[in-house]
Amino acid sequence: MASIPSADRCVYCHDYIKADAPEIVKVMDHYNGDKPIEWVKVFDLPDHVWFNHKRHIAKDVPCQKCHGPVETMDVVSRTNEFSMGFCLACHQENEAPTDCWTCHT
Repeated sequence: MASIPSADRCVYCHDYIKADAPEIVKVMDHYNGDKPIEWVKVFDLPDHVWFNHKRHIAKDVPCQKCHGPVETMDVVSRTNEFSMGFCLACHQENEAPTDCWTCHT
């Protein structure tokens, strides 16, 4: 599920995997200090755009389709610009709804 994970979720794996990596050490410090992580959004859309991953997940759209090979990234970075054209092209290619109210509030 796409969201901002809690430190608990990160620690579940990173207590063992790459535990000595500098960014993971920061996560562990937050976890051990019972402090919330101050996340920096990588994928940020304009306020007038409403997006919910549920529809894409239900249609088995892989994360990589929009976000690139996140499973291989040490630090998540943007591989696509989420412009209206990018989304419309994908919707048209996959015969998905393209009416305005699909995305705009």
